[in-house]
Amino acid sequence: MSAAIDEGLPRLAEVDPEQPLQVLVRELSLERQVAGLELVLRIREDDAVLRGNADKRLLSDRLDRAEGRDFLAALAAIGRAAPGTRLDVHFARFGLRHASAGVLALLGPEQQPLLFARDIPPAGWNVANGGSGSRHELLAIEELLAREAHEELLFHDPKRGLLRALEGAELEAETRLALKLWKQRLGAAIGRPLAYRPRVGPDRVRVIDGDREQVTEGIKLCFDVEGFGIESIRLIEIADQAALIPLDGEILDGRLLDRQVGLFHDFGALRRGRPERAFQGGRQLITRRAAALPLCPVTAALLGGVETPPR
Repeated sequence: MSAAIDEGLPRLAEVDPEQPLQVLVRELSLERQVAGLELVLRIREDDAVLRGNADKRLLSDRLDRAEGRDFLAALAAIGRAAPGTRLDVHFARFGLRHASAGVLALLGPEQQPLLFARDIPPAGWNVANGGSGSRHELLAIEELLAREAHEELLFHDPKRGLLRALEGAELEAETRLALKLWKQRLGAAIGRPLAYRPRVGPDRVRVIDGDREQVTEGIKLCFDVEGFGIESIRLIEIADQAALIPLDGEILDGRLLDRQVGLFHDFGALRRGRPERAFQGGRQLITRRAAALPLCPVTAALLGGVETPPR
């Protein structure tokens, strides 16, 4: 008899709820709404927990990707169905990680997509996203996607010599550290926060954890079979008129990760994977040094349901 796919992984009831963690979802429900989909997840004490890349690698080798692809086919069918159509999923040899969330930023008056060059598998142009940092964020998807936006999206206004973060980012310890490190590197002062506006997406997710329940609306749900993840992504518009240079606010071992940041002319250019402009280290790169990368699975899934903004 084959071992359970989650054998050797700890259970939710056994781990520190304040540590970064994701759970393996083996059951979920989807219902077709007028505008999009509603995903319903129930968190259980005996859910298997993934605490980092080692747990992900262990689980990845055991999953039946064919069952995952069957799920995507069923998902596509319910997307074409009448409102009220429901899909209840019970995986046998597959599962999906929860929670992961983030944003796709659209910068400036022309609303150009801004993405980060990810150089670890799955490599490619990626949105500003990440996994839940605690059990609370399994439930509070809104807080998770806001935290990821605040931590990763920083900007330099070279004309005024200012560093700028998004509104609300001052609450995040990692953002404060990133601003300090970029201030040391660029010799810039910290300016006023950047206003941004969320764009309403078609989907919603309802998470139930014991007697607590929370609904996050206006997102785009993305399902990645290869990376076995559920992503809740929101588009945000940063319409500031200043000539801003994007910076990477991600921190690794107390240092700036400083990934390449790409600005794409529009969603058509993004699908081709070649940015119109690319930035790194607080400077614009010459065009031939811009990373020619595929789209990460999350970005590719997101583009399946995003309309190009009017120009």
